[in-house]
Amino acid sequence: MKLSTTVQALSAAAAVSAAPHSRRQDTHSDLIQVQFPPAELSAPTITLEEAIQLMQPAVNDIADGIVDALDGGRNGDDEDINSTTTPTTASFEEGDETNPPARTACRDSIRPEWNSMSEPDKLDYISAVQCLTQAPPRGGIWPGAVTIWDELAFVHGTLSGQIHGVDTFLPWHRYFLHAYETLLADECGYAGPMPWWRETDAAGDLAGSGLFTPEYFGTLYPVEEGHPGYCISDGPFVGLVDRLHPDGEVCVARGERTSISAGVTVEMQEVCHGGENAGTLPQHSACVELTNHSRLHNAVGPTMARVGGSTYDAIFYLHHAYVDFQWKSWQNADQRRYSGVEGCVNHVAEGGACEPLTLDTVLTSLGLVPDLTVRDVLDTENETMCYTYDDLL
Repeated sequence: MKLSTTVQALSAAAAVSAAPHSRRQDTHSDLIQVQFPPAELSAPTITLEEAIQLMQPAVNDIADGIVDALDGGRNGDDEDINSTTTPTTASFEEGDETNPPARTACRDSIRPEWNSMSEPDKLDYISAVQCLTQAPPRGGIWPGAVTIWDELAFVHGTLSGQIHGVDTFLPWHRYFLHAYETLLADECGYAGPMPWWRETDAAGDLAGSGLFTPEYFGTLYPVEEGHPGYCISDGPFVGLVDRLHPDGEVCVARGERTSISAGVTVEMQEVCHGGENAGTLPQHSACVELTNHSRLHNAVGPTMARVGGSTYDAIFYLHHAYVDFQWKSWQNADQRRYSGVEGCVNHVAEGGACEPLTLDTVLTSLGLVPDLTVRDVLDTENETMCYTYDDLL
C-alpha cells in the first residue's frame, strides 16, 4: 500500500499576513498579541503510523508523494512549489573512511544538552547569541540586512526550496549550524560549546523545559487553539524583529500549543532511527524532518512555523542541534554512514529525473561563510566539523 501524504510548505505560513499588533484582554493582557491567521501556522507533519511505514525497507514502493516541497520563501516570501521528491532514485556513493586520530581528538569537543550546562556557561552562550543579533551585517548578502542575524535568516529563507523536502536537508542544516558557530566565534568571541536541546524531555510542556525563562530565551506562554501567540516579552531577545515577513517588519513571536508539543516524542525519534530497519539517508531524513522537527516548529510558532523567518527565533539553533543529534545518532549505528550518501538534491516530480546527492554536492551560505561540501560535513568527528554529542559518548 502506497503512502501518499502530500504536505504543505514548511513555512506553512504561505500567504501569512501580519496585521498591526494590538492589545487584547485575556489571560496575558499585558502582552502584545500578534494577529497572524492561526490556520496558516502549521508546518507539515506525518503521523506515527506514516513514519513507521516510511522507514520500512521497501521504501521504493511506498515513497510516492511522501515528501512534498517543504520550502516556501525562496526569497523570504513563503512561496509554495508543490512538488515531490522520490527519495531513493540515486545510488549510494561511498568515500574514504575518516581519519581515526581526528575522531579521537574530536571526542574532546562535546555539544552539551542545555540542561546539563552550568549556569555561567548558559549565560555565556546567551550573551554571545544576543551579541550576534545586534552585530552589523557582513555585507553582500542582502541589502535589507541591519544585522548578521538578518543575513542568517535571509540565507535560510532564500535557499529554502533547496534545503527542505530534499535529501540535502540534514547535510545543509549541519553546515548552517557550523556557519552559525563560526559567526558566534568570529563576531562575538564565543569560545564555549554549541548546546542542543533534548526536546522530548519537555513533550507537552516546552515552557517548563528550562530554556524559556527571562534569563535565557524569554518566557513561552501557552496559547489556546486559534490563538496565534505573543511578541517576546522578556529576556535578552525582547525587540527582535522578522525583517523578511511578506507584510513588512513584525515582532518575533511565540505561543506554545501544548497539544502539538505533546507529539514531540521519544517514540517518534526511535522510529526515525530505524532500529533493525535502519533505512536509507532519504528515509531517515524525511522521517526526521516530518516528525519531531516539524512538530516543534509548529508548537513554538508563529515565527518558528514560518520558514522565511524561523531563524529569527534564537531557539531555532538549539532545535536544529537536536535534529543534527538525531542524524549523528543514526550515523553511529553504521560506520558507512560517515562516508557515504544517496538521494536527490532536487524536488522530483512524478516521473522526473533525480539530481543525485553526492559527496561533492556544495553546501552554501551565499558567501556568509565559506562553502563546504557534503563530504566536509558528513562525519562530525573529522577535521572540519570536529564535535560529537554528550548523549552519544
